[in-house]
Amino acid sequence: MRFLIVGAGGFAKEVADCLDLLGHVVVGFFDEAGARTHEPTGLPVVDSLDALDYEAATVAIGFPHARRRLFEEVSARAEVPEIVHPSASVSPHATVGAGAVLMQNVVVSADASVGRNTILNVGVYVAHDARVGTDCHIAPATQVSGWSHVGDGCIVGTGTIVLPSRLIGNRCSIGAGTIVNRDVPDGYLAYGVPVRLIREVEAP
Repeated sequence: MRFLIVGAGGFAKEVADCLDLLGHVVVGFFDEAGARTHEPTGLPVVDSLDALDYEAATVAIGFPHARRRLFEEVSARAEVPEIVHPSASVSPHATVGAGAVLMQNVVVSADASVGRNTILNVGVYVAHDARVGTDCHIAPATQVSGWSHVGDGCIVGTGTIVLPSRLIGNRCSIGAGTIVNRDVPDGYLAYGVPVRLIREVEAP
């Protein structure tokens, strides 16, 4: 398929490599900051979603609020399928939503679910019966243990461990290296070993 990548930063480069491995064609990138030539691919970066001819798109931006808004905009124009790197392992009994991006060495186990338009970055493990919501970015090497739940619109930092049956609410930001051994309410910045609630964050 002919893909537009929404976003033109560092993660977009990785997504371009993934699409190439899957046998798709990247026609260019979208960036609201302005048109230019993309490095290192040499493909066009456009500032209008209507500037290029594409069949499908994927959102390659890590910030949940921007992911949600741009997913809604681009899905009105093209298909936004899930993207699964060839090295990822997804149980046939798991559920992965439209627009989700699963990168290298991701594992999604039996009866787990990954919501629409969510990134599971390199080496993320989502255990059996765990739930990850919509429009999230789960950063590299994070472990989401069995029966735990990450809410919608969350960003979970690199190397976080969410212990079994713990709940992270909607719109939370979890710092890198955190051990989540207690529930985190909606809309909190939290980090630490073990996790500490730092402050509420403003809803976007």
